[in-house]
Amino acid sequence: MVPDTIMGDKRLTTIRSVFAIVCTISVLAGCMDPRIVVPPSAPLDQEKSVVGISLRTGRGFEPGEVYFIRLQDGEAVEAGSTILASNYRTLTEGLKSRQFYLLNAEPGRYIVVACKKAGGYWKNPSVVTFFSKPSIGQTAIVAGEGDIAFMGEYDVNYSDHMDNAEEHYQKMIVPDPPTTFWESFVSSHSGKRYLGADLDNAHPDQDGGGHMHLTGNEELRRGAWANVIIERLSALNKSEQFKKDPN
Repeated sequence: MVPDTIMGDKRLTTIRSVFAIVCTISVLAGCMDPRIVVPPSAPLDQEKSVVGISLRTGRGFEPGEVYFIRLQDGEAVEAGSTILASNYRTLTEGLKSRQFYLLNAEPGRYIVVACKKAGGYWKNPSVVTFFSKPSIGQTAIVAGEGDIAFMGEYDVNYSDHMDNAEEHYQKMIVPDPPTTFWESFVSSHSGKRYLGADLDNAHPDQDGGGHMHLTGNEELRRGAWANVIIERLSALNKSEQFKKDPN
């Protein structure tokens, strides 16, 4: 016969597990802004594009997601209307560099406007970093049908100012005042819901500022494209390191 204390502990554990699952579902359901569209991640569509960017950060800030914008005809970089969250990522250089991609993207002109801290709502409060207008302009790239368009690699440097572009996208992604109980909780306990930053091109001497266009042939579209990008970034970083310390 099982002692009552053990049965009681099991029941308590089960109740806590169910409660945790319910809370997680409730919180996540309230976190996804309807204006943020997440495209399907796989398989790659021959008529669609892949758009990517690499970010290097400090201060313990590890981005887990970036926000792309597909600019409409005549739309300015500081006035994009639809947020597209990255749906694939890779890591290089011992976690110092993180690559973020938008797979199966509609062909068009793209920019990156912000990144979100890794860890989600439980591990870390949600902190979104918005990029300045000049920084956003640097990332602009045109992705054609079947194209793999890479924006380059950037160092994220935090700043105290927020220009009109940052304010525009902040209102879309992290609106003021907090719209949910969880956002209010994060604000009152962390003091920060969003930050401003500039993007400095990590390889300014490279042709095209480090932008890459890969032809979407069959081999690349099976997944080799990610390895090609990582290899090129690693080679660039080693070259930069050699310039600083030739010995």
